[in-house]
Amino acid sequence: MATRAPSDDETQEPSLIEAARGGNARAFEELLRRHEARVFRVLRLLGVPASDREDVAQNVFLRIFRGLDGFRTGRPFSSWVYKISANAALDWRGQSDRQRREEAPWNDTLEETAHAPETGSLDLARRLEAALDTLSERERAVFVLI
Repeated sequence: MATRAPSDDETQEPSLIEAARGGNARAFEELLRRHEARVFRVLRLLGVPASDREDVAQNVFLRIFRGLDGFRTGRPFSSWVYKISANAALDWRGQSDRQRREEAPWNDTLEETAHAPETGSLDLARRLEAALDTLSERERAVFVLI
């Protein structure tokens, strides 16, 4: 099995993490810039509607900032960000499950899919989202995070 060579971004990340731990705001901003799209993608896939995604993402970024000293160097930073993002999405879902069920959180995802030609057909997106809706939160998280 061939191993993938780390990208330049990945080889620079340990020094950015150390600088951010030392209080370097620009290093922390660069870490966030590199992982921002991943955070928003996880939140979208785990059902956080567009109207709440920015707030939940801010919570993720705050958790990253507060937990940076506890991050174990030598492990993939992207995996850690993924985990924090997934946990924040699940926390958001648990805050007011009943209210969110009434709001049908998939409507904004369908609109995004319809306006993004690279993501495929709207019909396929609807069928996939309907299938995701049949899963428990835990099953859905496993499926989306694979």
